[in-house]
Order: sequence, then structure tokens, then C-alpha cells
Amino acid sequence: MLEFDRKQMSSIGQQHLLQSLQGFLTLHLPQASQMPPAQLRTTLDTLIGECRTLGLSSQRAIAAYALAACTLGTATVRDDPTVQHILAQRDLPQAYKALLLQTWLARMGAELARLRS
Repeated sequence: MLEFDRKQMSSIGQQHLLQSLQGFLTLHLPQASQMPPAQLRTTLDTLIGECRTLGLSSQRAIAAYALAACTLGTATVRDDPTVQHILAQRDLPQAYKALLLQTWLARMGAELARLRS
């Protein structure tokens, strides 16, 4: 019977998250599809590490933050007061943080679309 320890399972989850994010971003974001795969992978590794430092641990929360950073720029996301407030709430469940980040990103997208028209 195969046995995996916690470290191995974490590594498998990390690789799955990285591959899923890379595939999604390459498919849906022109700037990501134009990057060499190794560069995008390095960027995502950095973003995932930043997410973990900021207290995001669920794949959904990390994906929301990474999508926002790849779409709007890491500095824009990191410096936004709303995002900072969400991340400062250490007692919030990860699912709720993910939902708040997704809502923030949707509002930012709507605002950008409004400004462009």
C-alpha cells in the first residue's frame, strides 16, 4: 500500500495549485500567455510564497490573490487598503477571505471597465 506523509501531500498540493494557476492564467490572460513558461512559473511560485506569508493558505484564496496580482499588478494588490484589511483579519476563515478577495477583484474589474468606456 502506498503511504504519503504530510510533507509529500503538501508538495503534491502545491504542484497541483501551481499547474492549475499556470494553465488558467495562460488560457485567459494575454500577458501570461506571452511569458515563457519558466518565467510564469517563477512568478507564480513567488506569489504563492507571498500569499502564505500573508496568511492565505487555501487554494481558493491563493488563486484569488494570484489572479488579482497577475491582472492588476502585485503592487496594486499589495498596497490596496481593502486587500490589506482583508489580510489583516487573521481570524477570518480562508473561505471567507477568498470570497472577499474575489468580490474585491470583481469590483476592481467593473471599475476598470467603466473607466475604459
